[in-house]
Amino acid sequence: MTSNKKLSLIRSHEEADVDPKVARSLKRYEKQYRRLAYKELPDNVPLEALKWDLSNWTIIMSDQCIRSLMEREDTCIVEHLDLAGADKITNVGLELFMNGMPKLTNVSLENAFQITAKGLTHMLKSCPSLKHLNLTGCLGISGTGFARLGQDARNLVQLALSGCTQVTPWAFMKIFQGCSLLQDLDLSFCSLITDQEIKFLADCCNSIELLNLKECRQISDISILSLSKGSGTLKGIGLSRHDLVSRITDISLLALAEGCPELKLIDFSGCEMISDVGVSWLAKGCKKLETINFTNCTKVTNAGMRYLSEGACSYI
Repeated sequence: MTSNKKLSLIRSHEEADVDPKVARSLKRYEKQYRRLAYKELPDNVPLEALKWDLSNWTIIMSDQCIRSLMEREDTCIVEHLDLAGADKITNVGLELFMNGMPKLTNVSLENAFQITAKGLTHMLKSCPSLKHLNLTGCLGISGTGFARLGQDARNLVQLALSGCTQVTPWAFMKIFQGCSLLQDLDLSFCSLITDQEIKFLADCCNSIELLNLKECRQISDISILSLSKGSGTLKGIGLSRHDLVSRITDISLLALAEGCPELKLIDFSGCEMISDVGVSWLAKGCKKLETINFTNCTKVTNAGMRYLSEGACSYI
C-alpha cells in the first residue's frame, strides 16, 4: 500500500467514531508518514512520455504543484494520467491538467474526493477521447453529477465507480444509455443501484465482459437473469456480499449457465443460498470457468465442487 493510500485510510478512520486509543495510534502513524524527503513535488520527477503516473506523489501534490508540472513541453502528448490518492487536488488543479492534455484516453482519479461535478464536466469536455476512467471514491461529485458521463464520455470502455454510494438510479441509467461501449464496469459498494438499473444496463450495453457488483445489496437474481439474456459476452462477475444474502440463489447460476458460455470468473462469496444444485448447473453450461469464489457459501459442499472437478477451475 502506498503512503498516500495509508494516509487516506488514516483520515477516514479519524473522521469515524473510533476508540480514543485507536485514534491516538493513527495520529502517531500519520506523523511518521509526514516525515518525507520531499515537502513539494521535485522539478525532476521522472515521467514517461505518454504515461504520467503521479500516484506515488499525490500525498504532497497540490494545485500549485500542477501549475509547475504543466510548464513541461511534453504535456500535449500524454495519454495516461494516474492521480490515484490525489486528495489535495481540487477542480482548479484538474482543469490545469485537462487543458494541457487533450489526448488523454486513460485517467484515474481514485479517492480524489475534492473533485466535484464541475471538475468532472470540464474533464469530459476537454478530453473527448477518454476510454478508461477510474472515479473510485470520488465522493465530492454529486449523485446526479455522474450523469454527465452518459452525455460526454460515450467512448468509455472501462469505468470504475466503486464506493460512490451517492450515485443515483437516474444517473446510472443516463450512464448506461450513453456509454454503450462499456466492457469493464466496477459498481462495487454502489448501494443505490437496483435490479431496474442493471436491466437497463443489459439492454444498452451489449459488450459487457467484466462486471463487479460486490456489496450491491439491492441486486437480486432478477439482475443476473437480465444480464444473461442481454450479454453473452460476460467473462467475469462479482456478487460478493454480507447483507441480504438471500437475494442471490441458484437461479442466478442457472441463468449464467444458460446465457454466458464465455464466463471465466465468478465471485459469489457470502451468497449463502447458493447450493450444490446451482453449481451443477453452472458446471454444465460454463465450460471455460477458471476462477470461482464460493467462500462462506455454506450450502456448497465437496459434492458441488466435484461437479467442476473436470475443469481447470481455481477455487478460492
